[in-house]
Amino acid sequence: MMRRWLAISFFLLITTTLQADELIKLEIEKIIRDYSLANYYNAAKLSMNLYESEETQDSPYASVILFLHIKSIARLEQFESVIEKSRLFEQNFPHSRYLDDIYLELADQYFKRRLYPNAYLSALEALNYSDDTETEKSARELSRQIALHYLSAEEHLNNGYLLKGGEALILHQLFAAERWLAAGRKKLAEKALVDIRNSISKREDMEHFNRLLQILHKREKKQVKIALLLPLTGNFSQQGQALLEGIRYGLEKHRFSLKYELDLIVLDTESDAISAVKQAQNAVMIKDLIAIIGPLSSASAIAVAPVCTDHKIPMITPTATAPGLAGISEYIFQINSGISERGYNIG
Repeated sequence: MMRRWLAISFFLLITTTLQADELIKLEIEKIIRDYSLANYYNAAKLSMNLYESEETQDSPYASVILFLHIKSIARLEQFESVIEKSRLFEQNFPHSRYLDDIYLELADQYFKRRLYPNAYLSALEALNYSDDTETEKSARELSRQIALHYLSAEEHLNNGYLLKGGEALILHQLFAAERWLAAGRKKLAEKALVDIRNSISKREDMEHFNRLLQILHKREKKQVKIALLLPLTGNFSQQGQALLEGIRYGLEKHRFSLKYELDLIVLDTESDAISAVKQAQNAVMIKDLIAIIGPLSSASAIAVAPVCTDHKIPMITPTATAPGLAGISEYIFQINSGISERGYNIG
């Protein structure tokens, strides 16, 4: 919530420089001060009076004022008013930056009154509008708690038809699959997962998806390992960290379509050729190792290539550009074309 107050304060600052009404700004600051001091009654009264005033009707502050009013009456447990004013906010400010917080507040109010289907829908809708990590985390936790412990199977199914899509629908399907698996209804669980398989973009959702898919199939796979020789420290650490994140995401996305159970062994070359050779010597001794990805620099790749060749372990360097690198042996693969070839093509 502190982030919201900071955002509002910054908004007040920049809009004041654009000759916004100074009086409205001062009133909003009073409301924020009262709210921060837990004077919710005063904050609610001031914010409603200000929102309904003629000066506010066309003001850029209108959404901020109504947002503050809803937060204040929520603390006063004025449930019916929270519902009414939240719907008003949704109608009048459909693109507001505070809409995720409004939906989460609604979810909390519904949950306190044991109106679980409404609470569930509101928590999920918060995800479709959220750009705030704290709000998103709270919405995820609340929606999962409700889905798994407070909704009947019929209520959960019916709620799916009311969602507008996006992140909310993906999470709903994951919860549905989790429920069906717990009930032993594997076909329904599989359908819920198949429906969203190609729509998942967030890593945490993909990890959730893969955990459920693993439970669904429960099949034994032969384990193999790939070593990642990446510069996680030193001059090229930024590139190394970025590639590591990309590889991990790709593995999570496609893990269960693979024939083998693949484990990644991450080794830091420290952006240094000598360190890369030492790590390669450690890597080739790992049981069930089938390949090495890296190193990134040409100098490190040239130094590591003989180690991989001697132990007949394929080495795939994604970014090295030294000419003839792939010609060292049949075990060395260079994804990026050599610098001389690139120069020729440019010419």
